[in-house]
Amino acid sequence: MSANERLMLEAVRHRLLLLRYSNSQANAMIKLLQQARPSIWGKVLEKIIILNIGNMSPARLQTIARAVLSQVKSEYQAIYLALEKELAAFAQAETTYYHQQLTGTPGIAEIMEVKGAQVALADHKQVLESSLDKPIQNLALKGWFDKLPADTTAAIMRGVQQGVTQGKSTMQIINELKASGTMGNAERNLATIVHSSISHVAADARERTAQANEDLIKERLWLSTLDNRTSPMCIVRDHVRYTMKQPIMPVVKGDPPYGAGPGKLHFRCRSVETWILRSWDDMAPGGDVSKRTRASLDGQVPEKMNYRQWLEERASIAVQDEVLGIVRAELLRAGKLKVGDFYDDGKMISLSELYKKHPEAMK
Repeated sequence: MSANERLMLEAVRHRLLLLRYSNSQANAMIKLLQQARPSIWGKVLEKIIILNIGNMSPARLQTIARAVLSQVKSEYQAIYLALEKELAAFAQAETTYYHQQLTGTPGIAEIMEVKGAQVALADHKQVLESSLDKPIQNLALKGWFDKLPADTTAAIMRGVQQGVTQGKSTMQIINELKASGTMGNAERNLATIVHSSISHVAADARERTAQANEDLIKERLWLSTLDNRTSPMCIVRDHVRYTMKQPIMPVVKGDPPYGAGPGKLHFRCRSVETWILRSWDDMAPGGDVSKRTRASLDGQVPEKMNYRQWLEERASIAVQDEVLGIVRAELLRAGKLKVGDFYDDGKMISLSELYKKHPEAMK
């Protein structure tokens, strides 16, 4: 297996780990928002009682809105600080990962010895700063943590105003707000920003590692997650090769433009990219390297393979067990089910649901 093929397979594996990590952090931040619900509803209730629901003028509704916004902003600020702390640790971990990935690629150690150099480690602090400052769909992360409270407050106030107009009591308004799904929407919006911010950090860590080692990397290869949640924008870019130099352009004229890049192209973008290394002669002209290194670093561009194919055909037993769980992995290896059978709408279904859908395979 060539160095380029190993890099691609590792990129596919790492994408799965990133998705798991992203899900866990989104759930952690949602939990913080859920813990803030009593404080938010309490502030709404307090202001309605103080200002007298029976005499609720537009000015008094504005007073309630300002108080609620202040409370909601305070809760989101605490979430932002928790997320920022987590992103700082993640940025350091990702820069270390990409450095180790490149250092451990077959042939690279020997090439670097010939060059009398080392694989460069990107600055994780620069990765974090870049990720916090660069826009996620037109707004930097801090900007989203200004917009999310404003959107949540606006939804709450629509419910308050509707209740006042319909002559409902204070507790009727509060109970209907709780049942309205307003906070559910807020949780989904927060999860989207958390997922996207993690994708941005991972993409920046990968990009800064590549820039610091541009003498080793020739091109980049886009890898999309091919399931029923993948956007058309990512589907058409899957396995498209792009230049390393700025501005980033498709290697083949007429292929889709790079845009913001994998992980940044849109909200919750799950695409990643792998690197296509230079040949041994490009990296160390005239250098004396082993035949094995030369063969590894002159490997072909990786063949087109999606995640399902990789898990079914290339992943080890241990990796299959880790990804699918032992029961599902054994069903896969026995040829009773395919990877796609374990997922519905991009999410893994439970074993009980799997039994209902495929009773014969589960025997």
